[in-house]
Amino acid sequence: MKVMFDIGHPAHVHMFKNSINLFEKRGHEVKVLLRDKDNAKRLLDSLGIEYLLLSGHARYLSNKAMTLGKNLLTARKLAKTWGADIFIGESSYLSYISKIMGKISINVWLNERATLENTLFIPSTDIILTSTSFEDKLPESKVVRFPGNSALAYLHPSYFSQDSQIKEKLGLNKNDSYSVIRLVAWKAAHDFKESGIPQSKLPTLISELERYGHIYISAEEKISRNLSKYVLPLPPETMHHVLAGAKFHIGEGATMVMEAADLGVPSIYISSIRRGYLHELEKYGLAHSFTTFEKAFPFIQDILKENADLVKKHNRLLQESLDMNKLLVDIAENGAKDILGNRDWWKDPKKRNKFEFVKGAK
Repeated sequence: MKVMFDIGHPAHVHMFKNSINLFEKRGHEVKVLLRDKDNAKRLLDSLGIEYLLLSGHARYLSNKAMTLGKNLLTARKLAKTWGADIFIGESSYLSYISKIMGKISINVWLNERATLENTLFIPSTDIILTSTSFEDKLPESKVVRFPGNSALAYLHPSYFSQDSQIKEKLGLNKNDSYSVIRLVAWKAAHDFKESGIPQSKLPTLISELERYGHIYISAEEKISRNLSKYVLPLPPETMHHVLAGAKFHIGEGATMVMEAADLGVPSIYISSIRRGYLHELEKYGLAHSFTTFEKAFPFIQDILKENADLVKKHNRLLQESLDMNKLLVDIAENGAKDILGNRDWWKDPKKRNKFEFVKGAK
């Protein structure tokens, strides 16, 4: 079987890297199409995953249609020449190509705010794979839901081991503590009129966090000179190791808040944009969402003083979640008849066991 993946964001690299590996281990051919954004190309290079580079993301809405059209034509030609059987992505345009070619498309759906993508790509998608926490309406006849979230596909202990030298690489001592702040660019189509942590409040936040250790800022764009000393000094591919060693995480980016929580790090999400998977993580006491900094700050002050049983909370999350990688490969190989549109399929032990994470694996 020939499987074509669409990578259009650094998060997609992480989300699909273990699925790609699993497909190849099972003897399938894989081809990756890359629409480069931020550090996606660099991450693929660091992992040794080969790819074909298409046009990058258009920064402004006026150019998006032109870029999409160009990539559709190029991708269709590549897929037809290669003979792709399955098309996989996250809210991906490849579903158009699969429909034209009479093939199967599997789209992972995570973003309740991606209304443009919903309108454009759901009609042509064959199977939608999403978490049980997804809150918006989807055509249930096309949907397979699973307990857990997409970040566990690369951060579950079955796949991820923290770099034990990360503090040393940060220039810290073994017993030093640190927190991570994530700032986003607010330029995605679904970010229009949305907001997170005001720049004017960053000094207040940093001052509070510094009472408990060092501070590192990860930002999509350059930050003001007076805060430059806090910029994370390590390359993007180390980010998950940095998060895993953190005492605390505060961010405007939902994906990184999810990642930190999946690693057992208490996380605060400050954004006017809601995310179902973060509401799910709140049930485990690992993530907390606020629409404004003013609402979040008193909670931040309190949670920093707590010594909650994070290990117990984290273990519960891991035990109750399923492996999206195994599920994705199984759907591609065997279809999804028994579970398509059935919200509770995973409650059947016989079906659930097939997609459990490998306990104790690295």
